[in-house]
Amino acid sequence: MPDRSLMFVFAHPDDETFGPGGTIARYAREGVRISVVIATSGQAGRAGGFASTPEELGRVREDEARAAGRYLGVSTIHFFGYMDGKLDEADETEVEEKVVRLLREERPDVVVTFGPEGAGNEHRDHKRISRIATAAVAAAAGVLFGASFVRSIAEKLPMAWRWPLSKSWKSSFVRLATGRPFLSRTTTGTSTRLTLL
Repeated sequence: MPDRSLMFVFAHPDDETFGPGGTIARYAREGVRISVVIATSGQAGRAGGFASTPEELGRVREDEARAAGRYLGVSTIHFFGYMDGKLDEADETEVEEKVVRLLREERPDVVVTFGPEGAGNEHRDHKRISRIATAAVAAAAGVLFGASFVRSIAEKLPMAWRWPLSKSWKSSFVRLATGRPFLSRTTTGTSTRLTLL
């Protein structure tokens, strides 16, 4: 798979390992470029004697994610540093713009994030990053397509693709993009895959 790439967009350090670790390792071995985006630093996790403050724990968790990434074959990890457990308090537009910027720079072939339910455990950070990543893929594609074209395509898509049907999602979808022709969405259990065709 020459010149292919995957981007994983998650909430916490360790999300890249517990869920799709095997998938990451497999595709990295096949030569696919893997990048991981982690919105928080994991400051609210258990310290286990490794840290005495939330900030110190965040640094430890980021180091652990970097080490796991090297083992799995991740090419790049981007940390946004938002507070663990409080991603819903972060400016959603700001976080989305950061993801959009990375999507436009890296132009991944496939973007993987949590499903809308938050990876089965309904963690609010997981749900939030799912919404943000999904909206960011749509916004990044806006470079190529005008709103009326995207609106006409959206009307023809199955209901599953148009989830969630909130007004904010619809407006994000109408901005579609990443410099790739179109996208399809597949939800399987705990993750959502958006494929740029």
